[in-house]
Amino acid sequence: QIDDIFDTLEGHHHTIDRVIYLALPIEVAIERISRRMLCLTCETPYMLGKDEEAETGICSVCQGKVGHRKDDTPEGVEKRYKVFTSQTLDVIAYFREKGLLLEVDASKTPEEVDAQIVAGLKNAEEE
Repeated sequence: QIDDIFDTLEGHHHTIDRVIYLALPIEVAIERISRRMLCLTCETPYMLGKDEEAETGICSVCQGKVGHRKDDTPEGVEKRYKVFTSQTLDVIAYFREKGLLLEVDASKTPEEVDAQIVAGLKNAEEE
């Protein structure tokens, strides 16, 4: 399918200059996702340890119940991770071989991840 994507892009005079891979250990993903919550009515996102609504269980927007998505469990994350590794790692390897992959350590803070992306894209422009 990758060849089809390149053919389609070339047909529209576009190319892929860089592919960003946000690398994250499964343990970190489980920890982060287990803190993720949302209003089960209006889907406003909240984070345990950060948002009061996640602690009280009441949405400040619609007064609905705040909880976890059904698949935001360690087991659910592990299942999604297995699908990811079985379907995506070959694609990552392909782009790495082509010299197009920008691998970013996503276990860092959002600001650090952003800085890695900006620096990586800037370096790619200079090449």
